[in-house]
Amino acid sequence: MKYEFKDNKGKLLGIFIEREEDLWLLYTLLRKGDIVTMRTTRDVSIGEGEESKRIPMVLSIMVNTMEFQPFTNRLRIRGLIVEGPEKYGLRGHYHSFNIEPGSYIEVYREAGWTRRDIRRLEKYAVSTPRLLVISIDDDEIAVAEYSFLGLRIISSMSLPTMGKIYIVSVDERLGRLKEEINSILSIMQRENYRTILLIGPSLWVEQFKELLEDQTRKMKIDLKIEMRPYGGLKGLKDVESSGLLHKLLGTTVLQSANQAIETALQRLSNNQRTVAIGLFEVKKAAEQKAIEKLVILDEYLSTFDSSQREEIEFILESTDAHGGEIIIVPSTTNVAEKLRGLGGVVGLLRFELYEP
Repeated sequence: MKYEFKDNKGKLLGIFIEREEDLWLLYTLLRKGDIVTMRTTRDVSIGEGEESKRIPMVLSIMVNTMEFQPFTNRLRIRGLIVEGPEKYGLRGHYHSFNIEPGSYIEVYREAGWTRRDIRRLEKYAVSTPRLLVISIDDDEIAVAEYSFLGLRIISSMSLPTMGKIYIVSVDERLGRLKEEINSILSIMQRENYRTILLIGPSLWVEQFKELLEDQTRKMKIDLKIEMRPYGGLKGLKDVESSGLLHKLLGTTVLQSANQAIETALQRLSNNQRTVAIGLFEVKKAAEQKAIEKLVILDEYLSTFDSSQREEIEFILESTDAHGGEIIIVPSTTNVAEKLRGLGGVVGLLRFELYEP
C-alpha cells in the first residue's frame, strides 16, 4: 500500500491499493462516518424521458457499511453520497464502491488520523511473502496459497489409486502427475512465488519432487520438503494447524500472535491474574493501564456497533498510550481460530490487576 497525506492537518489521506492485504488493512482502518472519495461509475438519467446511462464520475460517500471477503480481491463500501456532480442530483442517495488492487481512494476523517493509525499503516502496509503449498498422497493432490490472510485452496484433484478402487500402472499415475505439474508451473510463473512447500507421505513426496525440482531450480524457486502422514486437502489443514506455514512464511505478526496466545494459555494455568480474556476483562485491564501486549481479531476493528466500537477504541488507545504492543489477527487464519476460542481478544498484563 502506498499512502500520503493530502493536507497539512492530518485529516485527508490518499491511498493506493496494491494487493489484497491492503484491502484487509483498509477494512480494519475505516470507520463509520469516514468520507471516501474515488472515481466510479453510476447509472444516471441524462434527460427527461431518456434511458439512464452508466457515467464515470468522482463521488464522495460517508461510510455506513463495509463487506470484505478474503481471497476475492474486493472490498465493498456503502454509504450516502455527500459530494458529486451537481447536475445529476446525487447527494443523499446511497452508492457502493468496489475497491480492489489498483484502486486509488482518498479518505477524510474529521477527527484526524491518529499516530496509532499511522503506525498500523507502517506495520501492516509492507509487502508480505506468499507460499505455494502442494499436498500429495496416494489418491489426491491439492494446491494452496498461504499468506498473511490464511490458506486459500487453489485446486484439488483425485489421482488414480494403485490397488484400491482400481489398479493403474506407475506410468499412468506419473502421467496424471505430469499434467498437474504443468498446471502448477503456470501458477508459479503467473504469481511469482519464491518458495514452494511439498508435503505428504514420503513415497509420494519423493516421486513428485523428482518431477518438479528441475523446473523449480530453473525458476530459482526454493523447494522445501515436509514429510507428513497425510496429503491432499486433509494434509493442508494438518500442516496449517501445526504452525509450520507461518514459520516458513516469516510473518512476524502471525508468529507473535500465536506466541502470545500460547503464553496466555500457560498463564491461565499458572497465574490467571496476569492475563485478560475477552472484551470485558481486557477493558478492565485497559482501565488500569496494565496491558503489555494486546492480541485482537480484525472483526473487532471493523465493527459498526457504536457502543462496542467505543470500548475497542478505548482499549486500543490505553494500550498504545502506555507502551503496549497491539497485534491484529486476520479472521481467516488458524491463529484466529485459537484467538476466537479465547473470546477474540487477549491481553497479556505487565502486573496483576487490583480489585477496586
